[in-house]
Amino acid sequence: ALALALTAQAAAARGDGARARGTMDQATALVVHGEDLGVRLGVAVRAARLAAATGRRDQAAAALLTARDEAQRAGLVEPRLQADLTLAEVEAAQGQTEDARVRFTALAAEARGKGYGLIARKIKGF
Repeated sequence: ALALALTAQAAAARGDGARARGTMDQATALVVHGEDLGVRLGVAVRAARLAAATGRRDQAAAALLTARDEAQRAGLVEPRLQADLTLAEVEAAQGQTEDARVRFTALAAEARGKGYGLIARKIKGF
């Protein structure tokens, strides 16, 4: 499922929106009732990123908040950080620069503190 989600992201990056949506739909269908919450959340975050990239930012933000809350309840740090990072990116794209800046700053500090240097470095680029 994660491989399909990554394939969908690659298709979107190439400008093949139809293939990206179709492939992401396949990935989402595979994990709807999946037992691995981490995989399901990973696909949800990638699907939200695709939704935001195709102009459905409100839908993406709602899905990211849900994913973040599920990860938080389950104690899954990395999926929660990824959801927050993507949410901040969506906020920035929507022109909510102050909200995004605050989220990026807090997220970078938390990611560094918990040993997620790659996420902290991604944030530094914004």
